[in-house]
Amino acid sequence: MHFSPWRDLPSESPGGGMTGAGLHVLDALVNLGGPLRRVYARLVTRKPQPDPHDSVSVMFEYASGVSGMFATVRASPFIWRVHVIGRKGSVEAVGENEIVVRLTGAKPKRESFEPVDTLRAEFDAFADAVAGRVPYPLPTAQMINTVAAFEAVIESIESDDVVLLDAQ
Repeated sequence: MHFSPWRDLPSESPGGGMTGAGLHVLDALVNLGGPLRRVYARLVTRKPQPDPHDSVSVMFEYASGVSGMFATVRASPFIWRVHVIGRKGSVEAVGENEIVVRLTGAKPKRESFEPVDTLRAEFDAFADAVAGRVPYPLPTAQMINTVAAFEAVIESIESDDVVLLDAQ
């Protein structure tokens, strides 16, 4: 009997690379800007399982009216990049340990940080919350908003239409 990794099973990992990597970007974006109000997502598959090559692109609008977009690609080496852009500047996460800050009229400033075992930090935070030492760092409402946004992305991919969320 052949067992596929869960990320290779559309029933366990819908939306191509959205489940494996895109969910983490979506979680970061909800953390930064709050709940989403509207999403439109597309999945393009160039090579099916095994070793899929696909990309997901998502355009979205926060409940606040701010807009954004993100993409995840399963046909390239690992890359992590989040770029938040405003009227007077931007901050770009380049990889897991470096940011570039660009402000109008100033030279870009690059900062590097010591690597952190994020999985260990997450487990420690969960253990501390379960033991009652400190609250979990993410509020339950934010977790629910991220799951709702993820479900909306999958629905948008399947329907090829804009999905509205009941953003709070």
